[in-house]
Amino acid sequence: MPSYIDIARWVQDSVDTTTITTTTTTAASLPPARHCHKRVLAEMDANADRNTPKKRRALNKQDDNVLLIPADEDEENVDVDVDVNVTPRPLQQPPPLLHSQLPISRTNLSLVDSAPNFPPRRPDDRSNKRSMADDATSSTSARSSKASRRSASPQKEAAARAFALYPVAQGTLAVLGEDTPQDVLDLVDKMEGVRDNRRILPKSQDNPEWRRALQTRKPQHDAHVLQTIFKDVDVAGEPAPDRQHLARLVCKAEQHRVRGASEAAWNSAVHHPLLEASLVDSRFDADFRFENITTATISPLALPPSVFSAGGDARKVDFCLAFDIPPDLKAVLVERQVHLNQTEYTPVEFDAIAFSIETKSSTTASSDEGLRQLSIWAQAQVIRLRQLLDAYGRKDGGVVEIPVLPLLLVQGHEWTLVCFKDGAGRGRAGGTFYSGGITFGSTSGLLEACKIVEGLRLLTKWAEEVWWPWVKEEIVERIRQGVSQGQGEEGSVFE
Repeated sequence: MPSYIDIARWVQDSVDTTTITTTTTTAASLPPARHCHKRVLAEMDANADRNTPKKRRALNKQDDNVLLIPADEDEENVDVDVDVNVTPRPLQQPPPLLHSQLPISRTNLSLVDSAPNFPPRRPDDRSNKRSMADDATSSTSARSSKASRRSASPQKEAAARAFALYPVAQGTLAVLGEDTPQDVLDLVDKMEGVRDNRRILPKSQDNPEWRRALQTRKPQHDAHVLQTIFKDVDVAGEPAPDRQHLARLVCKAEQHRVRGASEAAWNSAVHHPLLEASLVDSRFDADFRFENITTATISPLALPPSVFSAGGDARKVDFCLAFDIPPDLKAVLVERQVHLNQTEYTPVEFDAIAFSIETKSSTTASSDEGLRQLSIWAQAQVIRLRQLLDAYGRKDGGVVEIPVLPLLLVQGHEWTLVCFKDGAGRGRAGGTFYSGGITFGSTSGLLEACKIVEGLRLLTKWAEEVWWPWVKEEIVERIRQGVSQGQGEEGSVFE
């Protein structure tokens, strides 16, 4: 029977005597302890097959041809079943080298040279499950996206264009100077009349139904509006818009605003039907149409040199008013493959764009981007017209004055007029973009929607009386007559 120590007696003896005696115990005198072998962390590793002396000896005995792994100097005296240290400890080894730190051998040098230079992955990157090819694609896309965003500052681009070969000055329709062109003044006067509720509806619609529908529950405002909104006489071919149709568009526009609808949704459900409402049953319906040109791009030769860094979306607009050129004149353009516009978009390829419209889904967004798109689009139109005047126009084609180009910016409910005026015909280099516009209507109410319809009709009337006669006389008729100057041969302008 194994010996044991009487703890109580030992304590009593130590208290009674002044001399403390020390009892030495040996392993033989202790009771047998239950053997519990604790493995070190290195043995728990599934990849650490060669880390223990016992396993190394077993592997060396299996194959004499395999290079033996030397053991430690005192391995023979160590029993693997005896735990030297009861505390588990990790294997002390250096961290693995990164791929970029590995030595390059001559055998894999070509592979390294041809491999793409991927950016190092951050420790907290959650995209480590993607392939390296996906990382390269996304990295390239991100770089191009960042570059596009850096080059897409409307304010910086507008400042740079003021010093380009064709400088574009910035103006405003809110404050007109003494040197403002007369056609710009006439355009402003017409649209300010629409904004101020002057002569919007035909006189025949001055009835209780329309008066009741136009009321806004503001007595003084309603009384003033009803005194000025009806025309003195009815104009042939300009009927009143469909009141119920406009009311439905107003409701739909408010729904789109509340739901945060996209620009495309606004265009298809609100803007395009409203544009069509201005032409339905009118005398303009036969020769004019509103075309959705969201995918139309500027032809390379008409693109202003100062905007080559701008993204593709910065060179596009959403709608335009196109004049359907008579068949006999269109046949001449088709035969010579001459395009009148700054775009080769097929639906308007051989028609004449009178004015253009850019839309944005919300008024809370900055209008700078939309104004930049309109400015670039209008400048490209001037460049194209100058090319045609030089090729087919009169000998003084370089100084022929181009009419003002009306432009519309639509942001959510609000419709605003801006314009672009070329200065070459007035002895000035470059042009002026009048960005401080006139908000003449809105889809927030029936009265404001009627003002949009009237404003669109006034611009269409301007295109009929001013724009198309000028294009026909200065360009189209001269193409038909074969009058050219130097570059007027077939195929000399972009086709």
